[in-house]
Formats: sequence, structure tokens, C-alpha cells
Amino acid sequence: MEPNRQKRIVIREAERKDATGILSCLRQAAMESDFLTSEPDEMNLTVEQEERFIAEMASRSNALFLVAEAQEGIVGTLTFTGGFTRRTRHVGEAGAAVLRDYWGYGIGTKLIQVLVDWCPRAGIRKINGRTRLDNVRGIRLCEKMGFQGEGVLKRELQIDGRFYDFVLLGRLID
Repeated sequence: MEPNRQKRIVIREAERKDATGILSCLRQAAMESDFLTSEPDEMNLTVEQEERFIAEMASRSNALFLVAEAQEGIVGTLTFTGGFTRRTRHVGEAGAAVLRDYWGYGIGTKLIQVLVDWCPRAGIRKINGRTRLDNVRGIRLCEKMGFQGEGVLKRELQIDGRFYDFVLLGRLID
């Protein structure tokens, strides 16, 4: 399905009622891209488990769960989880996925911008992320959004016997 560039994409916080759509989106994204850390058959959370995860994220002052919603349903997600201790609550890790049919429409940029705008209100001073070193589009997006490379993790992912390195990316929030 070819998305229409005129279609409205809404970025908003995930709600429990989104659980089925989120799971569907993530399973499809895992089938469409080897850049995710899970394979499609490993995406086996139940709707109830996903609802609990959404509620847990919403209950934490340093966590955020966003969805990108088109008329067709949820087409992207972003999660940010801050640290659990006083010493680490100011920093956390973000991860995002967007369905292939919606690549190139600015959804990743919008998701990250909402996260960056939210960080000061939540006391977040640094966002960490990671992606495969060969994910050129993902790395370019992060760099465009102010992230810098901070290191490489060797052999972080294995697909069909082949190893892939990950790049660590970070953005300071000041």
C-alpha cells in the first residue's frame, strides 16, 4: 500500500487500547527489516502483556511510549525508558520502528522531535540509542536530530550465521 503524502500522521502517547495495533505494527516491521533486534516469531507478547507494558510506561515519569497513527492504524512506534536509580534516571534508551511503506515520510523525525521536546519536562538529560552500523538511513536520521556516534559494539547481532556491529548514538539535552 502506497501511503499518500497528504495523509495525516498523528504522533501521540500510546494508550492501552493501542496494544493490538502496536503488536501488529512491530510484527510487520520485524518482517520488513533486519535492523530490529527481534525476529517476527519472537514478537510473541499477548495483547494483555502489551497493555501492561503501555500502562507501566505511562506510570513512569522518565519513560515515554509514542505511536505514529495513520488512517490505516499504527504505522510506527518509539519507546524511551529512563534509568531506574537516582543516578541514572536522567538518561535512557530510545528505540523506534516505522513500517516500510511509511519510510521517507518524516515519521521518524517527528517521533524523535516529540521525544526531544518531552525530555526537559521529564528531567531527561541524555538520550541513548543504537542501531546496526549498516543502517545508513537510521544513522543519518539520528545525526540530523543531533545524535552523535559514541562507539561500536562488535558482533551485537547475528542473522543467519552472519554477525553485525552496532553503533551507539547519544544526544545530550541541555
